[in-house]
Order: sequence, then structure tokens, then C-alpha cells
Amino acid sequence: MFGLSDKISAIGASVIAVGLGVALLFTNIELRQAEADRDTYKNRIENQETGYIVRLATCRDSQALLEREVARQNDRVDEMAAESRRRVEAAEDARAKAQLRAAEFRASLERLENAELPEGSASERCLQADQIVTRELGE
Repeated sequence: MFGLSDKISAIGASVIAVGLGVALLFTNIELRQAEADRDTYKNRIENQETGYIVRLATCRDSQALLEREVARQNDRVDEMAAESRRRVEAAEDARAKAQLRAAEFRASLERLENAELPEGSASERCLQADQIVTRELGE
């Protein structure tokens, strides 16, 4: 019925079929592992609480908030620097005015020290000294 060559062919076909079945089994196992990996990675990306998309959105929101706050702080620093410059200028003006006023007082004091009182009674001399002081000090 069946010849030796048919039996060898059948055994060869069976070996090939088993080999293909084993290859298909390993391919199927690899496919299931790849699908499991895909699901794991997809969950890492799309999870509504901890996924990368949510984290990225949180980072973007945080970055926008930080940029707004840094800009606000920079504006405040600029305002404070301008106020500081105004105050320094006001202080320098006040110092210059005070120095001028001090020079005026020194000159008045020198004139008072060098003023000669006229001869007369002590009362007349006191009145004359009072008039000189009032005139020099502007009171």
C-alpha cells in the first residue's frame, strides 16, 4: 500500500508540521507578551491619574504658573528698583539742601560772631543782638 518513500514523506511532513506548530506556539506566546507590553505602556501613557499625558499636562500647567509668577516677581523687582532710585534721588536732593542750609547757618553764625554791638546800656545791646540774630536766622 504505502511505500517506504510515502512513509518517509509522511514522517517528514509530520516533523515539519510539529516544527511549524512549535514555531506557531512561540509566535503566539511572543504575540501575547507583546500585547501585554503594549497594554502596560498604553496604561503608563493614558492612565487618568498617573499617566504620562496627565503628568505632562500638569507639568505644562505648572510651567505656565511659574512663568506668570516669575514675570510678576520681575515686575515687582522693577517697581522696587524704580522706587529705590526715586528715594535715592530724593535723599540726595535733601542732603544737598541740608548742606546748603548748613552753609547758610555757618555764614550766619560767622556774621553773628563778627557782629559789633553798638555802645549803650545792656538792654539796648540785648535788643540790638536780638535783632541781629532774628535777621540772620530769619525768625
